[in-house]
Amino acid sequence: MEHRSDPFAPFINQKIAPPALDTPTQNFKLVGAVVVGIERVAMVEAASGKGFYLNKGTRIGRSVVSRIEEGEFRLTETYRIATGRIVIKEIKMPLKKEGDK
Repeated sequence: MEHRSDPFAPFINQKIAPPALDTPTQNFKLVGAVVVGIERVAMVEAASGKGFYLNKGTRIGRSVVSRIEEGEFRLTETYRIATGRIVIKEIKMPLKKEGDK
């Protein structure tokens, strides 16, 4: 019984690799949001069907998860345009209902 995992350990604490940094944000859909302690965690599904847990501050490509709410999560994307000006763009990712495309 030396190398067995604890059957009573919470599964949500398992570390799952975050999505690849170059994955476009439009390839994700919000499946749900849960509260773990005092923190909200977004459950998203990639176009490949693989699921991920995202916390506030998780990076996806050029975006960072800035807010997680019950029906959506928001990403903040910061980039520099050709003139040198820095642009900050907020992207809302709403919860997709069953049957939505």
